[in-house]
Amino acid sequence: MLNDEVITAVVIAVPSPLHYSFGKQVLLSGKDLYVEKPMTLKLNDADDLVEIAENNKRILMVCKQDIVACQAHPTLFKIGLVLARLFHFNSLVHLCTD
Repeated sequence: MLNDEVITAVVIAVPSPLHYSFGKQVLLSGKDLYVEKPMTLKLNDADDLVEIAENNKRILMVCKQDIVACQAHPTLFKIGLVLARLFHFNSLVHLCTD
């Protein structure tokens, strides 16, 4: 899946201990990443994901499950990616739906 050029972004909705390892694979494959919070369980891992996103000019978005449920609001995810591209955000984007 990560080698598929048609796929430009990946949503990670797995248990929190897997966020860092899965997220790193996604960003290193050149895809934008949308991950549930917490982004990682360790600050160093979060810093690493941000650095990888910046170095690869990828979008890294973190959502709060009870506000932006990936399955319930796929349109919000798409809007977030469009806004990130429009305003040239290269790494971390916060999309608030309140």
